[in-house]
Amino acid sequence: MKRRIAAAATSAALAVAGPAAASQQRNGGHPRSAKPRVTRVAAAESDRAQQTLAVMRREEMAAHRRQLATALAAELPTSTPTGIERVLARAEADPGPALARSTGRSEDEIDAAFEAMARHARESRLRA
Repeated sequence: MKRRIAAAATSAALAVAGPAAASQQRNGGHPRSAKPRVTRVAAAESDRAQQTLAVMRREEMAAHRRQLATALAAELPTSTPTGIERVLARAEADPGPALARSTGRSEDEIDAAFEAMARHARESRLRA
């Protein structure tokens, strides 16, 4: 008797709502939500985007360090752009003291080199 009732309920559900409702009726459960899978996919996409952004930032910072090192090397003739770039990569926030130690110059000389580099950049922009 129970089987006939279950079969009738399944047939009715199938007729009214389609195969998904019949499957749900047979399993006795609630409809499965797509949200957890969507959440997982969104989280994976977000993680991938953050990793890509971090790589892009590192590459951009490296390019800026190379440009800065090349410009500073013109102001500090005894230093190479590669050496300056290495120091800048290690120092990050405040490169002045690290550059002074690595080049054997005073912090005032390093500050003057930064100012001269900035002045030359402004002048070249004005000429362009």
